[in-house]
Order: sequence, then C-alpha cells, then structure tokens
Amino acid sequence: MANLNKNIKEAIILAGGKGTRLQSVVSNVPKPMALIGEKPFLMLLLQYLQSQGIEKVVLSVGYMYEIIQETFGESFNGLSISYSIESEPLGTGGAIAKAMTMVESQSVLVLNGDSFIKIDLEEIERKIPTSKNHSLLVLKEMNNVSRYGSVVLKDEVITAFEEKQFKEKALINAGVYVLNKDIFKDKNLPEKFSFEKDFLEKEVEKGNLRGIITNGYLLDKKLASKLLESGVSEAQITFDGPKVVHDKRRYCNKKTSSFDRMLKNIIDIQDEMIVKIRVNTDRRNIDDMCTFIDE
Repeated sequence: MANLNKNIKEAIILAGGKGTRLQSVVSNVPKPMALIGEKPFLMLLLQYLQSQGIEKVVLSVGYMYEIIQETFGESFNGLSISYSIESEPLGTGGAIAKAMTMVESQSVLVLNGDSFIKIDLEEIERKIPTSKNHSLLVLKEMNNVSRYGSVVLKDEVITAFEEKQFKEKALINAGVYVLNKDIFKDKNLPEKFSFEKDFLEKEVEKGNLRGIITNGYLLDKKLASKLLESGVSEAQITFDGPKVVHDKRRYCNKKTSSFDRMLKNIIDIQDEMIVKIRVNTDRRNIDDMCTFIDE
C-alpha cells in the first residue's frame, strides 16, 4: 500500500455552474458568485478553507469564469488560486479530472462551489485511506430524509447508494471528497463524465469508497437556491455552528404572511442552519435571526 501524504493543503472547487434555475436572481454572475449578504458565496467558502489550513485552491470554472477570475486573481486571503477553465461543460467528473492535472499533492480535497458543510480537516486527514485506489466521502446524518439519496456505511466502508425515499434518519453525501490525484488513471473514462454516476457508483461496487461522518451543519445548493428564489435580499451565513436564537415556531408555523411562508419553504428543505434574513414584504423590512435546527 502507498504511504500517502495525509497533510491536505490543496483543494479543488467546482465553480462552473450556470445556475439555470436561478437566472432571474443571479443572471449576471455564475452561480457560486451569488451574494450572501455583501459577499459572494464562493468568497465565504474560500475564507473558510483558508481557516482550515488549505493553502492552494484550483477553481474549476466555465460559465462566466472571467467574473470569478477578476474577483480573486492569483491569490486571495492567503490562498494561492489557479483556474481550470472548461471551454465546454465536462460534467462533474470531467471537471475534477481536468483540475487534477493542476495539483501537486497526492491527497486533494474536492468540493462543490455552491454548497457548504462545516468540516474538521484534521479529523478528515486522520481518515484518509492508505490505498491510492480508495476515496473518502464526507457524510452527514439527517432526519426525515426524502429529498436526498442516502448512503449505506458499514465499518467505515460505503456499501451502497440508495435512491431518494423517505427515511426518518439517514446518511447523505455532503459533496466533499478526498481523492488521490491519480484516482482516474487507468479507469478508461471519457473526457466528459459524471463523477457521481460514472465513477462513484462503479467504485462502490468494488469496495473502494470510505466514509467519514461529520456533525457540522450543511448548507446545500437547494437551500442556497431557495433563499434566492424566496426573495431574500440579504442573507448572512454563520459558520460558527447552530445556536438557538428564536423558537422557529414563532415565525414559521403561521400561514398568514409571505415571510412566514418563505421560512417554511426553507425549513422544508433544510433543518439545520443559521441565516440572517432581510426581506421586503408588504413594503416593510423584516430583519431577524432564524435558526433552523434538527429536531
């Protein structure tokens, strides 16, 4: 077995999304550049990675990539930034494979540019598989799962991916991975392929996937999309962890105001999050803290 370097210093962020469903609210920027408060979501993600000890980031970009490149340049917040530019969409797998040619470390953190999961990188490093053929997936336990596919984990080995269905409690793929830089070699994969369908689903059959469960809260692309679609003009993500600020029933069980309906829509897709929301409703500004907690 290979003696892999377990000190993760490089990350690949998939930031090429067009955000078709959000064109009415982010039509002038790529999806990862949608504003969360006064900052682009991607900026918050980069700041968090730097705080975790990441030193170099490869941004996999495509749609309107010039905006991202002009914003962050070759360095940002102490991070070295480089760009893997797709002239045409390569799929999630093709995008990762192309970006892998720009990294130097054997073990690389890979994550989406439009979602966030709080992680402990030191803990993840301790769980990096010793075999270069194995990949590590960050998993999150969720309650009342129906909107996600679930993951079956046994003795830290992922044994199956299951389709979306209601479960009172299940593990989900949080969209964060640790991959060996040579993981795609000798796999006979095309230039364009899906990381999830064409790679992960085949690797699970070979027993090559490992899982680590995080307690960190998840802000996924569905919640980020719902915030924008619901007319949120300002939202500030708090990365310090869930806190009970208000009883959410005070705001979210009513059926009268559009503000309450908006909050219920958000809770329907995400249980665990702190967001500061500023919304214009009936010519009134509503500014309050709402806590979405896993009950």
